[in-house]
Amino acid sequence: MGTLNELFDPDRVAVVGATAREGAVGRAVTSNLLADFDGETVPVNPNYDEVLGRTCVDAVGE
Repeated sequence: MGTLNELFDPDRVAVVGATAREGAVGRAVTSNLLADFDGETVPVNPNYDEVLGRTCVDAVGE
């Protein structure tokens, strides 16, 4: 079993529902993470190839 550090200080965060659509929560969350998170931000949305300059994946398992 891992430590709680993995939960509270992750190296990578997936944003499920990331979107390029202005005003959408998924865009705001992705944008904020890209601006303030030191780790990797992975947008997850099967409807996009890219969100805010990051390659989108179709599912969390990717």
